[in-house]
Amino acid sequence: MENKLKRYTANLRLWHWLNAMVISGSLLTILINSTLLDRKTNAIWLSGQLKDAGAKVSEQQLGEVSHGLSEMVWNVHVYVGYFLIALLIYRLLGELMLAKKQHLFYKLKKELRMLGQRNGQIGIKDPIIKLSYLLFYVMLLFMAVSGLGIKFHSQIGLSNSMAHGLKEAHETVMYAILLFIVVHIVGVIIAERGNKRGIVSDMINGGRAED
Repeated sequence: MENKLKRYTANLRLWHWLNAMVISGSLLTILINSTLLDRKTNAIWLSGQLKDAGAKVSEQQLGEVSHGLSEMVWNVHVYVGYFLIALLIYRLLGELMLAKKQHLFYKLKKELRMLGQRNGQIGIKDPIIKLSYLLFYVMLLFMAVSGLGIKFHSQIGLSNSMAHGLKEAHETVMYAILLFIVVHIVGVIIAERGNKRGIVSDMINGGRAED
């Protein structure tokens, strides 16, 4: 039965594509709030529109409206984060149910054992790729935990200053994840144009089992 195992299980493929959509949605909310709904820029735009309409509002009122619009998008960001946490739990549970040869740690250890057995035809790239995936999961876990910490900081006893520091770390790791995604996409494109064609189709239909 082992020789009939797919390279990528249905659970992993489902997680991969849903995770891609959720992360894209999360990044989209950040992009919207940092551009279209930037509080200062939006307040200036609202002020101009209201003046053209003959309405008079104070700077405080403009700030509150601008803040409210921004908060609406951040609320969407929070709910997207909940989906990300659910997907992370799904991925961890799915990993536990995999056959031994499909475990990420098993594949990583296999690659590391083979490093010294390739007679100069070194394949250090494959272990690095596996390690980068492991790092990606660690970053996702940090994003999940830090996101919950930011959202519920008062309930769990974190001060505002600690929550602010956690938010800065959350944002830094977000940029690291964005970098990983860019490198991942570029790597897939290079592999598809090289000697490892079919990676994308394998992530859709499962592909063949690895030895």
